[in-house]
Amino acid sequence: MSLRMGEGMMSQQQIYTMGAMLRASAKRFGDADALVFPDRRLSYLELEASARRWAKALLAMGIQPGQNVGILLPTSMEFIEAFYGIVMVGAVAVPVNARYQANELGYVGDLCAGGCRALELNCFSN
Repeated sequence: MSLRMGEGMMSQQQIYTMGAMLRASAKRFGDADALVFPDRRLSYLELEASARRWAKALLAMGIQPGQNVGILLPTSMEFIEAFYGIVMVGAVAVPVNARYQANELGYVGDLCAGGCRALELNCFSN
């Protein structure tokens, strides 16, 4: 499904995926702030570059388009970078609440049995 952005947005450009939307935003807005957290800022170009690094790492791990990939991270820049990396690969980002207790995580794991890969932040930290 395509989305046609309104006036003042992406010049009536068709956007097909969230990864394509990030690439178009990086091209259009470049060094403007995309994310602002108390301790860190990322421009659109920096966010796109980081998402591409995540995408390359995910492909190296064998993640395939259409595959579910769980993200168990607190609200952070890393979560957003990972999310965009997942969608750039064509996989499905499955956010998992970082506040879940062990038994709740087990239940989520049972739901995904065999069909969901999970990310571990330590593998990708700078």
